[in-house]
Amino acid sequence: MKFDELKVKQLKKEVSKSDLPTAGNKAELQKRLIDEFKRRDIDICTRSTTSNMDLNTMFAAMMGKFAEVQETSKATLLSLKLKFKKLLKQTTRNFCKATSNF
Repeated sequence: MKFDELKVKQLKKEVSKSDLPTAGNKAELQKRLIDEFKRRDIDICTRSTTSNMDLNTMFAAMMGKFAEVQETSKATLLSLKLKFKKLLKQTTRNFCKATSNF
């Protein structure tokens, strides 16, 4: 099954299976299904149903996923930097205390 080969009526049926709104044109329904796959972390690149999907729609979905990963990476990096600075400060303080006793 390929989304771009389905008629609007068939797309609406697929969309309704995921309890999503069935209103809209063919492109909107295709995008809604892609967004649902993305929400469920289904790799749209390996799905046979999307192999011939409109490239712009697929690219938009992949860029959305990339943006999510990028934001998560930024947050993780910031958290690690803060933890490192705190640890470095504590280590420096402990070192200064230890060497001042000599």
